[in-house]
Amino acid sequence: MKTILFATDFSETCDSAFEYLKSFVADSGLVVSIINVFDLQVASPSSIPKPSYDDWVTKKKDRLEKDLEAMMNQLPIRNRGAIEAIYGMMPATDISKEVKAYSPDLVVMGLRAKHTIVDRLVGTVTAQTIKKIDVPVLAIPYGAKYKGLDNILYPTVLSSPVSISDEEESSLENLLDMGQMFNSSKVEMLNIKESKSTVGIDVTYKNHPIEGLDYVVSEAKSIEQGIQDSIKDKSVDLLLVKKSKSNFWSRIFGSSVTRKLMMNIKIPVIVFQ
Repeated sequence: MKTILFATDFSETCDSAFEYLKSFVADSGLVVSIINVFDLQVASPSSIPKPSYDDWVTKKKDRLEKDLEAMMNQLPIRNRGAIEAIYGMMPATDISKEVKAYSPDLVVMGLRAKHTIVDRLVGTVTAQTIKKIDVPVLAIPYGAKYKGLDNILYPTVLSSPVSISDEEESSLENLLDMGQMFNSSKVEMLNIKESKSTVGIDVTYKNHPIEGLDYVVSEAKSIEQGIQDSIKDKSVDLLLVKKSKSNFWSRIFGSSVTRKLMMNIKIPVIVFQ
């Protein structure tokens, strides 16, 4: 991983995500570019003469790019990339276009302070952007603090460490490379089996299905509860979510129980293809 694209709207949530990002890239050679998509929020743009409207756009773009430059200057020189304010009325669409233009290895966005992490991932600009792009997205909840990536959790429906697809294996290898860059010590692939009894012992397969990743089978009263318990008991720093129409997370997103369980989770999520 060499390049990161950070999308901001200058909100408190994005400011919080940027604080996380600054620590995330510290002591690395990662180059961060920062963009902002803005609109004039005029009730009836067609009623304004085009020269005047274009002038307003230019002036706002110049002002916002000064703000972006101030943000960029908070990063060490070696981490500084491009800045750009883009006029547009559909943030997720415009951000996705910029992702194609910049071709970053990772996109970083914030998650609003209100609502649960599930709500935030299914109904926001961040969620819409995730749906539109193939680049991994690091979604940072409001208030999250970077303390390293010592423990990374990847919940999965895969019933055994040998049932992983070639595509998923390739995706995980890329993410492991990212973790190694930040001295990640442990990446765990977790399969939770629902059980009325929770006294079962976790079964761990070391370095399976790929080197540097452990596959763990655990029991819990529900999948949601199992994730919550693992995050708490193992001091998880980061969740991995594979973007797919028919996977484990489609069930999680549809669960009302999860909305309550996930309410206090304040760890970032990487959503990958």
